[in-house]
Amino acid sequence: MTDPINQQLGEISSADPRSVWEREDRDFTPWLFQEDQLAALGLAC
Repeated sequence: MTDPINQQLGEISSADPRSVWEREDRDFTPWLFQEDQLAALGLAC
């Protein structure tokens, strides 16, 4: 179990999605439909 007192958190910042996924159909959609990404999306809802 992680020690909550000493746990390091990442920083949230804005980013242009196209800087990571150039094309939605070819890059973003296949990434999103990976099992671990869908699971994370389900937890966020």
